[in-house]
Amino acid sequence: SLGPDIMQCQSAAVLVNAPNGNFSAYHWSNGSTEESTGINPGAILILTLYDQLGCAASDTIQSFVATNTDPTILGDSTLCPGQVTVLTTNAPLPGQQFWNNSSLEAPALAVYTPGTYWVTVYACGFPGATDSIAIVAADAPDIDLGPDTMQCPWQPILLSSAYVADTYYWSDGSSASTLLADMAGTYWLTVQDSEGCYATDSVTVSFCTAIDDLTTASAVLVPNPSNGNLVLQLPADLNGAIGNIFDARGRVVRRLTGLGSGTNALDLSDVADGLYTLSLRAGARDETIRFSIQRK
Repeated sequence: SLGPDIMQCQSAAVLVNAPNGNFSAYHWSNGSTEESTGINPGAILILTLYDQLGCAASDTIQSFVATNTDPTILGDSTLCPGQVTVLTTNAPLPGQQFWNNSSLEAPALAVYTPGTYWVTVYACGFPGATDSIAIVAADAPDIDLGPDTMQCPWQPILLSSAYVADTYYWSDGSSASTLLADMAGTYWLTVQDSEGCYATDSVTVSFCTAIDDLTTASAVLVPNPSNGNLVLQLPADLNGAIGNIFDARGRVVRRLTGLGSGTNALDLSDVADGLYTLSLRAGARDETIRFSIQRK
């Protein structure tokens, strides 16, 4: 292939190269037998190639004469916070490009702030041709995963943002609008809107490993969390205490009697996983302990 057709100045010939390959002969329509030849403005050039076996293939290229250098600026017209947009042109002829009437000659311009930008292109002796573009500021997505949180190990939290985005990128590589956090750690989400603007937020999820007593009680309940088999250590002033175990909804799941000072074994293997409160009373002495049963 000789490539795309050529746009050139009226007075200048352009060198055209044959494609790379192991060819035995080159026949151009202008009579040349070299690997390269010139094409004049407005001309059509045909190349026929021959390989070592005598097989032939042809391609055609045409030169068009430019009548102007009118450029069109290409690039995003919105600028996201903290980002950059790059402006280029599709000027029909290669030449000198000066951005914003300055001495800055470059094929492209990096834009960091909103405003109006323009380019002037000079080529083939034509007067300078200009195009402009207005770059406006866009708002960053308003994303909020909420405050850091602590959960019970058997209660994973569903993370989401109220902001409806075009694209979601979670820290685990997923791209759904929500993420189930079932392990302790810091999770982050980057969203991108229809303008290409993006924003990131993060949240730290912790899981409790034990539940502190509601009072500085001298009674001790271990282990906490437990698989349902617990040991209750009572001081002498709680000898003969009675107790009730309440679930998270305040319902009594076990009544305890005949508790003595020292060690008391509690078998709660038939009680479901969850948060519980043990309320003890011996005379005027009261004590409350919170604990959890967790088998997973």
